[in-house]
Amino acid sequence: MNEAEKHRRVRIEDVLSFKRQRDRERKAGLDELTQMSEELGGYDELK
Repeated sequence: MNEAEKHRRVRIEDVLSFKRQRDRERKAGLDELTQMSEELGGYDELK
């Protein structure tokens, strides 16, 4: 095995799909935290 064969190759479509899914999950988590904070009265000083 030479040096070039030690690296994994991934398709750009797979990378972009992974990124989109990760971004969706991150946004959903942040939205949930924001809603919980609002329900518990957090950030009242910003209103």
